[in-house]
Amino acid sequence: WIEKRADMPKEMRDGYRYCRKCNKMEHSPEFQRSLQKCSRCKSAWYCSRECQVGDWKAHKPFCRAVTSKASKVMRFNEQSVHDFI
Repeated sequence: WIEKRADMPKEMRDGYRYCRKCNKMEHSPEFQRSLQKCSRCKSAWYCSRECQVGDWKAHKPFCRAVTSKASKVMRFNEQSVHDFI
């Protein structure tokens, strides 16, 4: 997914959200607010439940890697605080 990002049109890279599955993107505030993000990693956006389900197989490895790294950092930080006290 990250590799494909360089091939995207400039407006897709400039902070506008778009559906990760179908690449649908509109500049309207209504569309931007209607997109739903992955509840696990919070980094992928989808225009519909169908797109989210259809993309899960491709998104799952990235999602799991991001969330497992984040949880390790959180546990490390919590342990560091306890060690400091």
